[in-house]
Amino acid sequence: TDRWSKPIAFMSSHVESYPVLVARPEYVERIREVERRRSKQTLPFVPRDEVASFEPQMESGDVEAFATAVEGLDCSHVGLIAMEKGRPFVLHASSVKKQVLVDRPLSVYVAEGKATGVFVARPQEPRMR
Repeated sequence: TDRWSKPIAFMSSHVESYPVLVARPEYVERIREVERRRSKQTLPFVPRDEVASFEPQMESGDVEAFATAVEGLDCSHVGLIAMEKGRPFVLHASSVKKQVLVDRPLSVYVAEGKATGVFVARPQEPRMR
């Protein structure tokens, strides 16, 4: 995987796209601060052309976020991994099909879409006290 960093400012510069921000403009400065903090971070990133070779490391329940080239935006969609027949498939809420579904294998989904790559996170079991 690579490390990924990008200036984030999409929500605060596109307030009109978010009805809650239009209705509650006092939230915009809070969003701007989150974007500033987020812009200083780097994330593990799998570039588009390396997703297929990364698939064997995936597990059911991994979270994937699809990186975008849109200025000011880090990811454009998120989902979970659902392992089927030993391959990671994308489990997500499809805006096209208007339903939650297990879609195509991850590498196929990325190859056929606009994502520039994938951020992957693996949830951890909570620590018992």
